[in-house]
Amino acid sequence: MGGIDESALDRLSLVTEMTKHVRVRAAAANSTSEGLGEHSPAFLWLLRDFYLQLEEEGGRKITPREYLETALRPVPGTGPAVSAKNAIRASIAQLFPARDCFTLVRPMHDEAALSQMDSLPRDKLRPEFRQVSVAPW
Repeated sequence: MGGIDESALDRLSLVTEMTKHVRVRAAAANSTSEGLGEHSPAFLWLLRDFYLQLEEEGGRKITPREYLETALRPVPGTGPAVSAKNAIRASIAQLFPARDCFTLVRPMHDEAALSQMDSLPRDKLRPEFRQVSVAPW
């Protein structure tokens, strides 16, 4: 839910760390993240209830995929905390070379209706929510 922040990257890093312990039985594979990336599935990060404007500094509009790539860029600075953040980013990027991102706005504004969303007609959902389509890459 929401945007890509440090907490979301930390949670995803657990998956990447666990995956490093899986043995890939392929002649060309090795135990590094780079080797596992060859055998990793495509990664799709779907951001539910997305509320941010997809713009760079200066106002240029960006795609959700560009937003993901921006979030995976190393953060500037030095020290153990920055090194840990950048290691997580590098691990995700290496493990999932084929990746994309899509965003979904909140389906409706009415909190009470959200709890009954599965029984409401489709036309009760926000038009922005209904118009999103996730196309294969």
